[in-house]
Amino acid sequence: MTGHGRRRFPVALALALSANLAAAGAAARPPEDAAKRLCRAAREGDVPTVVKVLRVSPDAVAEADQFGYTALHWAALCGRREVLDLLLAAGAKTGVPAGDEGRTPLYLASLRGRDEIVGALLGAGAAVNGRDRTGRTAVHAAADQGQAQVLERLIGQGGMVDVRDDEGLTPLHLACQGGHELAARLLAEHGAAVDPVDGFGETPLHLASLTGNCRLAALLLERGAALETRDGGGSTPLLRAARSGHVAFARDLIAAGADIDAKDASGRTALDYARLFAFDDLVALLQKRGKNGGHDTYFPIIN
Repeated sequence: MTGHGRRRFPVALALALSANLAAAGAAARPPEDAAKRLCRAAREGDVPTVVKVLRVSPDAVAEADQFGYTALHWAALCGRREVLDLLLAAGAKTGVPAGDEGRTPLYLASLRGRDEIVGALLGAGAAVNGRDRTGRTAVHAAADQGQAQVLERLIGQGGMVDVRDDEGLTPLHLACQGGHELAARLLAEHGAAVDPVDGFGETPLHLASLTGNCRLAALLLERGAALETRDGGGSTPLLRAARSGHVAFARDLIAAGADIDAKDASGRTALDYARLFAFDDLVALLQKRGKNGGHDTYFPIIN
């Protein structure tokens, strides 16, 4: 009996110790749990919960949730101004990178067009030209999404208009790629170069040609955009427009003097691509304007 009792004691002790360790673990977890609660409250604009968590667990303001975002990132992204002010007053840092791409609260607010939030973050000392892990700034973010009001604010606070990301893309590249005429115009009016070449040999006009936005074409051409710059595949903006079937855009480029018989690295012309993809209106335009009368080598007309 005594031996049996001795065998049971260590088990009871172990159970007691396990319970104590579990309790200790639970006591150690609140900072993480508090951070998640704070982030959720910031995302939802739940001011009373934000106040409560900050009072009980003030260090949670610097902690990230399971997505790698702090509460300040969520407040900026979701446009929660009252929450943002509370977090800044509690010592939240504006320059903390979050997520795989290392985006700051300013970047996220700019991406979403949260002009009031952007102003508050800049007023709190956020670096207007801070970069994420891809080399992009808040100006890139605003241009990419066509957030003209935010873009104007950022530029007014010293945001660089010709800054390049790791792929050589400028904000003007991104504005043109998205077809955002107003954002592109703002950048151009603030001195952005119209012909920067990215890491793939593309100019803003190359990217605009993919959208078919003729107003973008006019904006760039008025400012002297080059018509015959070749991208990495040897394509000019006209060749890009032809591959996408943008007749009006191609017509404007031709009217501005684009070489209609230019060939890319594969030896194909704009007419070749128009025929290949059966863009009949574009074929008609190019046959009318082209020097070769439409008798190309790659896709001959079959009578």
